[in-house]
Amino acid sequence: MKNGEAFNLEKESKIINPHQMSMKTTSGDTFKNFKVGPRTKEVKKVNDDKKPIVGFSSYQKNFPNWKNG
Repeated sequence: MKNGEAFNLEKESKIINPHQMSMKTTSGDTFKNFKVGPRTKEVKKVNDDKKPIVGFSSYQKNFPNWKNG
């Protein structure tokens, strides 16, 4: 820009960089392409001893159904 010349933003943005640029990146050089397979979950069988269970909830014990209808 010459002395006394006004700054023109439109003109400045059109300046092309004449230097060669390297497009190599560290990530691109060191990245190894690999695939991850799905994990298989081990299913453990539980011994079913047929233990007795309580057939009523605490709500059913406290508020019995009187069948009024």
